[in-house]
Amino acid sequence: MPLPNKISDINAYQQPHDSIFSRLIYRKISKVLTFYMVRYIPGIAAPDVTIISFIFGLIGAVGLMYPAWWARILAFICIQLSFSFDCSDGEVARMLGRGSKFGIWFDSISDRTKEILWFFAIAWQYQHAYPQVWYLAGGAAIGNLLVGYLREAKKSIFLEQRKPEIILKSGLHIGTVDVITVLLSWGAIFGLSYYVLWIVLLPTPLLLLKQIVSTYRQSPKPNRQ
Repeated sequence: MPLPNKISDINAYQQPHDSIFSRLIYRKISKVLTFYMVRYIPGIAAPDVTIISFIFGLIGAVGLMYPAWWARILAFICIQLSFSFDCSDGEVARMLGRGSKFGIWFDSISDRTKEILWFFAIAWQYQHAYPQVWYLAGGAAIGNLLVGYLREAKKSIFLEQRKPEIILKSGLHIGTVDVITVLLSWGAIFGLSYYVLWIVLLPTPLLLLKQIVSTYRQSPKPNRQ
């Protein structure tokens, strides 16, 4: 596979169907990251990029634990970079042909783990002001895991006909991962992380119901005669 000559060459390896914040923000960053990684890191593969994304996610969690100005900036930058690298791993896999089923699984596990760490890092910061925040973080984590599980389970069943849940227009949809990323990073910079947990938690029952209903509608119905 010839190496890309310019950053715009990466466009051909980005997803044709993408979530709104990925399209507006993160794919613009990820293609720069992908360009330099594939050119200057020989042998790089998608799981390597996922690990980089996870490391930035861990550092972002540290930033979410403290209210100081430096921690807010650290959380904002690292959460943004974490998701940008998360977009890059698929680009690297498609460009170099180094993708695998393990890489897809590892990417999904990494995403859920980062999100849970972020939720509980926020709880650590606000535990004295809001003692109930641990329950809030736990609810957000459990809800996020359930939504992610139902989504991935449906993908495994309807692999050939899977489609986004909330489509804005052809090729563009609302994705839960990038929405959570935007909320957490901007919530951190403005000191509103506690309220972000509520925003993540409250729609969870509706998201779960939508997964169940959409899966039922896509499934062949049993013949009861």
